Amino acid sequence: MSLGLAGNRLWIAVTGGILLIILAFASVSTYGKAPSLRLKAPGSRAGESGGSLQDVHNATLGFQKIFAINLPSRTDHRDSISLAAHLTGLQVDYWDGVTSLESKTLPPGGEEFTSKGALFAWRAHMNLLRHIVENNITTALIAEDDIDWDIRIKSQMEDYARASRVVLQTTSSGPADDYYDADYTSAGGAVIDYNVVEHPTTEPTSSPYGEIETWDIFWLGHCGVKMPTPSDNLPTNRAVIYNDPTVPETQHIDAEFGDRQLVDGYPNHTRIVSHAHDNVCSLAYAISLPGARKILYELGIKRIDRAFDLALTSVCGGTDRRPRATCLSVMPQIFAGYHPIALRASLSDIGTPEHGDEYTTVAFSKNIRWSTRGNFEQLVYGRKQYTDTFRDGEPKPDLGE
Repeated sequence: MSLGLAGNRLWIAVTGGILLIILAFASVSTYGKAPSLRLKAPGSRAGESGGSLQDVHNATLGFQKIFAINLPSRTDHRDSISLAAHLTGLQVDYWDGVTSLESKTLPPGGEEFTSKGALFAWRAHMNLLRHIVENNITTALIAEDDIDWDIRIKSQMEDYARASRVVLQTTSSGPADDYYDADYTSAGGAVIDYNVVEHPTTEPTSSPYGEIETWDIFWLGHCGVKMPTPSDNLPTNRAVIYNDPTVPETQHIDAEFGDRQLVDGYPNHTRIVSHAHDNVCSLAYAISLPGARKILYELGIKRIDRAFDLALTSVCGGTDRRPRATCLSVMPQIFAGYHPIALRASLSDIGTPEHGDEYTTVAFSKNIRWSTRGNFEQLVYGRKQYTDTFRDGEPKPDLGE
């Protein structure tokens, strides 16, 4: 072997060794960091999100987990929500509903429940919140198993994240104590609308929706909400999303148990994020770890004397001798209950509606335009002509209610 060839081989070996050492150090610097004790979940994969708006587009919508509460006997509900999640790029974990409960386990006030279904529903939520606390899950979206959402859910949630930042955060150019979100010191003042497009905010680090320490509940699915006014002793700041094509025109919007402020006071295609006030139905809500601790204590240990959604409303409003949690809501709602063509009596496992043999004649979800469930056939077979339940320029359809 010539000295030249031997020298070349030695040079290649030394160079290769150096390269391997560099790569090893690079790997340590990227993946070998100690986990932060701060409430932060880095990355943008499902279950891993920081503060970037792009994290909203992962499979858990920028939350660490998405849970659906499902009675194992309701295989029809699970089939539908699994397919809906798959077709819109979401990842859902299931949480068993409750079908039995010993009265001795109830907190004070529990004896006042008159509906076993409502009592079991409350306990299912408590079990899940306890799981969140036990496992230090920083954020989670919790949903009933019969909900529906628009095919464009990820773009909707990105808009919601921009709006929640406006309500929760400081201004990007103002001092640290210059909040859009008024505290009780300014509650009772005029309603202030902030156009989301015109009010950029500082990017948070722990959640795309705002720092986890600053919010407890995002009430995203309901059957009615009243936006706070100066007489409600709640912050009246609102983040307004104008020209949202996923919002029906006002003739189609059903306020249900809420008020008509959106319908009567804002232009078509407007969505508003505000503090939650008198919400009804807990169809879907996001919760932070600090929020889960509060709700588990307030409704699981301290006192429960009404249905879960009404009790949650009392925590969000700071009524019924409870401290006020930081809860935001949205109108129109982003998640809604789906009404399939089926026996009306089969739609709920909580109440006992006396509908006899009545059928729903039209499948729909209130205030949802491109319903995911209503477009199953189009989505499964790759068709792009989606059914729009609430078309612009047309009167409100007869939904057979």
